[in-house]
Amino acid sequence: MKNPTEKSIDWRGSALKDLQAFPDDAKHKAGFQLRKVQKSERPDDFKPMPDIGAGVNEIIVDVVTPADGNVFADLGFAPDQAKVMLMEADASIAQSQKLKQEAANAIAHWMKSEKLTQLAAAEILEVSRPRISDLVNAKLSRFSLDTLVAMLCRTGKNVELVVR
Repeated sequence: MKNPTEKSIDWRGSALKDLQAFPDDAKHKAGFQLRKVQKSERPDDFKPMPDIGAGVNEIIVDVVTPADGNVFADLGFAPDQAKVMLMEADASIAQSQKLKQEAANAIAHWMKSEKLTQLAAAEILEVSRPRISDLVNAKLSRFSLDTLVAMLCRTGKNVELVVR
């Protein structure tokens, strides 16, 4: 079933075929980053293309993967393996989104308890006022978890990482 919040991948040229020829490890890593893009998350490593437009990061290819498709299957993985990879990627991305939401909520709570304006919070957190607006309006795909943790630390809160 198509999820309206997920983005489609517009494959152009020979990019899909070229990527399918990569070793499995490279395809898995590429598939994970593409899945992050489909989930409106910023990939770990990308190249901005300012000549095309502000905020545009593009891969040129020639096949369209629908948002409800499996990018790992498109990359040539066996159906069972692609299904597992998709589930693993989705779980990892969901966990990251949950952590980002928790961090953003803690920052918003801090702003409210300190009765800070967005401008005052921006000065303390060493970011621009529009970044604070993005945060309070839950535009969390514009933030890395690292950035939110750094902002939390600037509030004076202790941040702990627990690995289970």
